[in-house]
Amino acid sequence: MNAGDRDRDAAGRARNARPRDGLGRPLPRGAEGVGRVPDDLVLAPAESLVEAQRLLDAGMPFHAHEVLEGTWKAAPEHERDLWQGLAQLAVGLTHLLRGNRTGAAALLRRGSERIAPYAAEPPHGVDVSGLLAWVEAATGDSASVVGPPRLRQVDGDPRREFLAERRAASAHRYDTLHSADYDEQWGEIGPVHARFVRRLIERVPSGGEVLDVPCGTGKYWPMLLDAGLRVVGADQSLGMLEQARHKHPEIDSRLLALQDLGTADDLLGRFDGLLCVDSLENVGPEDWPGVTAGLAAVLRPGGPAYVTVEVHPDPLPPPSDPRQVPGELFGGGGYHYYPSREQVIRWLSAAGFAVDDEAEDDDYWHLLVIGQPG
Repeated sequence: MNAGDRDRDAAGRARNARPRDGLGRPLPRGAEGVGRVPDDLVLAPAESLVEAQRLLDAGMPFHAHEVLEGTWKAAPEHERDLWQGLAQLAVGLTHLLRGNRTGAAALLRRGSERIAPYAAEPPHGVDVSGLLAWVEAATGDSASVVGPPRLRQVDGDPRREFLAERRAASAHRYDTLHSADYDEQWGEIGPVHARFVRRLIERVPSGGEVLDVPCGTGKYWPMLLDAGLRVVGADQSLGMLEQARHKHPEIDSRLLALQDLGTADDLLGRFDGLLCVDSLENVGPEDWPGVTAGLAAVLRPGGPAYVTVEVHPDPLPPPSDPRQVPGELFGGGGYHYYPSREQVIRWLSAAGFAVDDEAEDDDYWHLLVIGQPG
């Protein structure tokens, strides 16, 4: 293969297109591997820890190491050893699961030496003491049965633990179950969805910039691009993002969950319009106020947003987990929350939104809302 034949990204940088399995081992060309972490992915510390933990829990420590490595390369000098050490722990676990216990032990000890100085005052809630204890277990006689490490300290709140589990499970389901055939199964845009996207376009200034979050596979991007608008996408699923990037490599997209939108400083006050479609059902009640505040925070004053809220026409089944609250549907690994319309309006109003148009169709309540004027 010569240099001209290499797979390259939208910026012309060479990338390794060889498929890999969940432990980073290369597979034959043409084989179906697991989703890859983008070579240039750099997440903020909180996002990096959430995504790396999800990958560790999913049995993909090699991919977790790539996430942590990206954050290490962008970290301030006083945190670089912490992030490098975390990445080494993930690589060490990769070797352990591959059966290379000698190499694993060396990498795990090297990583523990890097993170140990942070034990007294760990940044970003990293559970340094717990990780050091995990390394001791992983390099001992029972290493073959050790589970994935916990990167952050657990506060012991059962509800928060439940929501964190559901959030990780949701991203994993989209990565592994839905992303490959999402467009084939759900790629058609319904008439009411299309009407509300057009209503949003009418409200956005010519050539304006629109954020689509979660963007999924970029289902609505052609409508926005055909209208002459600029688009930025964000999603918590790497699998869905890869599908979107394959279709639209020119679009700026990033790994970012709805719950973390308000922490992305470079997005605040930036957008002339926003889509948040077919996704709020995956947000728990405790997170709704922060999510609506995040949606408002990224819009320019008076900017429009098209949001949908899933409706459930039938009575919900009884809870299957003692940590559930009314309105939650949990089963088969999935999670949906169905707030009342009155509660949705209260949350939107608290974030400064006013309803401009609404309709119900296809099990969704469609809302065009306008942000607070400047």
